[in-house]
Amino acid sequence: MVSLNKTNNERIETVKTLLGYAPIQATDVLLDIGMGSGEISAALANRSSYVVGTGLNFASYAVRAADLQPRRILPIESICEQLPFAKGTFDGVVLSHILEHTPNVGVALSEVRRVLRVNGLLCVLVPPGEPVVAGGHISVGWNIGQLMYVLALNGFDTRRGNFVKYGYNVCAFVRKEERPLPALRHDFGDVRALANDGWWPVPLENADSGREAFNGDLSALNWPWTEIFKGSDSKSSGRGPVGRLLRFIVPRPLKPKLAVVFQRLAGALLVDLNLKESDTINPKRLGS
Repeated sequence: MVSLNKTNNERIETVKTLLGYAPIQATDVLLDIGMGSGEISAALANRSSYVVGTGLNFASYAVRAADLQPRRILPIESICEQLPFAKGTFDGVVLSHILEHTPNVGVALSEVRRVLRVNGLLCVLVPPGEPVVAGGHISVGWNIGQLMYVLALNGFDTRRGNFVKYGYNVCAFVRKEERPLPALRHDFGDVRALANDGWWPVPLENADSGREAFNGDLSALNWPWTEIFKGSDSKSSGRGPVGRLLRFIVPRPLKPKLAVVFQRLAGALLVDLNLKESDTINPKRLGS
């Protein structure tokens, strides 16, 4: 059986891989919301001027300020819906697997936007939508399209954003947007209104001109670093639909060896198929 610690460590490594592509500057002051035990904050501190990390009950993670401050990391206990910082404090904010735990995503993103400077960077990662119910995951059902839609509605520049699904992550890099949204009904017509106002990275084009919905279950959108897919391995691809199916059908005594072999083969095949499938990796249009 794979331990929870191993699974969590693998997730943290894929998060750090993705954040390695984020346009972080050496002079940036960053906020890592929900820093946990600080592994991601430490990686961010190596690329920036300073990192403030927030979370709940640091004692449960054995986080000690005295250990982190020499590494330019300042831990502060707070919740993401009520951040104890002034407007425009940070050059960038990282939300790694936090929104799914948040009862009110709009309030959390409003706080993030408030503490970001003009044109500040938001790096957000959430788990892909799954049929299972997991403790603490109350804001779910994420894919690239859904995350992009939510970020647009909450004041972030999705037209120039970068989006990817990798491992157990749906990831977005977006900037704080200053222009107002178009008039919306919070109903049918809003996706088209946002498209007409230039909020999506690519045009919305459906064969049926009256249909506004689009397939949001993409592998990447406006993501220039497609080499990340060539580097996928069994750890990340094994979380996809084929990997989950193989884990289910392989007899228990054979799982330790055969499951790994099958998942690596499936991962390699899926990578090749994805790289040839323009409808899922950086499509030129949104449609259904």
